[in-house]
Amino acid sequence: MNTYYLSISSGSMTTLSTFSELSFQDDTTLSISISGINETLPPLYVKASWGDGDEVLLINDPIKKYSEDNIYPEIILEKYSKILCQRISKDYKAPSNTLYSTLTAKLSVVYPSDDISTFTIPIKIRKNDYFENFDDIILNNSRFVDNLKREYQFFAKNSNKLFENVTTD
Repeated sequence: MNTYYLSISSGSMTTLSTFSELSFQDDTTLSISISGINETLPPLYVKASWGDGDEVLLINDPIKKYSEDNIYPEIILEKYSKILCQRISKDYKAPSNTLYSTLTAKLSVVYPSDDISTFTIPIKIRKNDYFENFDDIILNNSRFVDNLKREYQFFAKNSNKLFENVTTD
């Protein structure tokens, strides 16, 4: 599975941003870092709509329990909000019945002042065809019987599955 890392940042609490289209090859995990989002006021929540019907809602807890919470984000990242110190991830699967699939992921950050920052991420997922699923084909076994019959076994290197079993006379 492939992984694509994306970092989102904003300078204000009313950012409306559209990214250029992300192209994924086969099954891919999208991992988004939201630590660069404006924190003039700590956000109430962050909502991620992934474009395929899945949604994630991260609610900010304004109360810090230092006996349980890590102080690292406040010191190193200068972030008070716990939700802005984490990554949001989504596994995208390649379409099974078409070559391409186009989705639009949307990330919304809602603040107590009713300001909303919205980030739109167009995504295109391309399914590998049959021949692109094999990285290398390796000869695994060969057998010669009485100089008349020959057998060869080829395996796909990346999946270690039998690709071809050839018998010649």
